[in-house]
Amino acid sequence: GAIKQWINKLGIKEWGNSAIEALCESGLVEDPADLYSLSYEQLSNLQMSGRIVGRKAEIMLENIRAKMDLPLYMFIGSLNIPMNSRSMCKVIQESGVDSLDKMRSVTVEMLLSVPKMGSIKAEKFVEGIKDKEVIIDRLLANGVTIKDIETKEVVMSGTMFDKTVCMTGFRDAEMSEAIEDAGGVVKSSVVKGLTYLVVKDMEKMSGKMKKALAQGTILVD
Repeated sequence: GAIKQWINKLGIKEWGNSAIEALCESGLVEDPADLYSLSYEQLSNLQMSGRIVGRKAEIMLENIRAKMDLPLYMFIGSLNIPMNSRSMCKVIQESGVDSLDKMRSVTVEMLLSVPKMGSIKAEKFVEGIKDKEVIIDRLLANGVTIKDIETKEVVMSGTMFDKTVCMTGFRDAEMSEAIEDAGGVVKSSVVKGLTYLVVKDMEKMSGKMKKALAQGTILVD
């Protein structure tokens, strides 16, 4: 689950569930850091529903290695820390906790001054960072680096300011980033007061669609 979360959050293409499950079953991959030490031979010889061979394995490795230089908020936000999405990690970074060392040493008291951060969410973040220390160190040891980017003010304007969005039937990392850059917040579930639910297929009534319709959320295809 942690590996799938890392793949999905970073929008890494060509890495389907069957490949991830086969890698885990083979013992080649135990956490996201192992993805960055895979060789072409290991991947091309992987047994699943058919073999991953030739150009397919090359593309998979190219795509994973293209995600080795990451913004801090994306690095932390892809570690599956409970109650702390990538957008929340971005808010934390932009509030001044803008280096990995600061993230790793931040306290609950310090986080309480961060916009949109409550006490429970702050506790989960601090606990989550401690739980992920080994994986963080292994990712760095396997070549993942953190981009130097300018710290900027929390987005308090834009076309999506004060709006919340959830997706159903798909995930789109680029769409999520665009929403956040425009001042919006991406939610993983249909919460009270949700502004928009983006739907992959309007013909298939999902549980999220039913809940959204019941509370008056706008559906967007």
